[in-house]
Amino acid sequence: MMMVARHNEEVSASQASHRRFVSGKRYNMMHDVEEAIVQHDPDVIMKVNEMIERLEHLYQQEQEGLDEFKPDVNAYNLLLNAHAKSNAKDAPQKAEQVLNNMISSETIQPNAVSYTEVIDAYARSKKTTAPKEAERVLFQLMNASANEVALHLPLKKLAPTSVTCNAVINAWAQQGTRDAAERAEGILDRMEQWTKNDGSLLMRPTAYSYSTVIYTWARSQDKDGPTRADALLERSLEMYKSFPNVEELKPTVLHFLECGHSRPQHP
Repeated sequence: MMMVARHNEEVSASQASHRRFVSGKRYNMMHDVEEAIVQHDPDVIMKVNEMIERLEHLYQQEQEGLDEFKPDVNAYNLLLNAHAKSNAKDAPQKAEQVLNNMISSETIQPNAVSYTEVIDAYARSKKTTAPKEAERVLFQLMNASANEVALHLPLKKLAPTSVTCNAVINAWAQQGTRDAAERAEGILDRMEQWTKNDGSLLMRPTAYSYSTVIYTWARSQDKDGPTRADALLERSLEMYKSFPNVEELKPTVLHFLECGHSRPQHP
């Protein structure tokens, strides 16, 4: 009995050691890719794909099929991030294709970060259609999140965040039209409504949310711009009163400056 027990202990120790080795190897592979993204390596997308293929190969090789090697959503989010930061003309389309593949996959399901990376890819695009495309992906995420809630799933992996929404608001801010200001404010409305109804703080607007929408109205040079900007400033102050200890909600001088810029400039 003692020999069996000792043997079992040795096997457990060996397995634990192997898992640590595997985890370390996976960490190094992902770290190298992250560094390549930061350094704007022109071959980074190829390197991420090679990493995913390598992980899949190692996972298949392992007799136990160790999950540490299995490509997960974090690995694919790195691929999405690489596309978003590549500045390639077709980067948004390539990123969205990866996202769609994840959605239809039986093994890899996207999370909110996955959608945010695609939104960021569109937001970085210089095309005039970029804000609409970014908004479309945001609404797709919101619908997926609503379904997640309806199914009473314990993990809200698809819950949108203020970061996701702010990326779309910022994309509209670059347009300089009344329609862009309306669309940006519409997203802000949803953020406020979601915070009020759902009780979740993930989509709670930030000071940046308000100042960017105010800026969008200022850029529009619309006759209603000053009125809309003032109303947004009031909403920002009201939100901060509701959460007085949240620093990221504290209005800054930028809010007031943008309200001033929204007024017609006289010589």
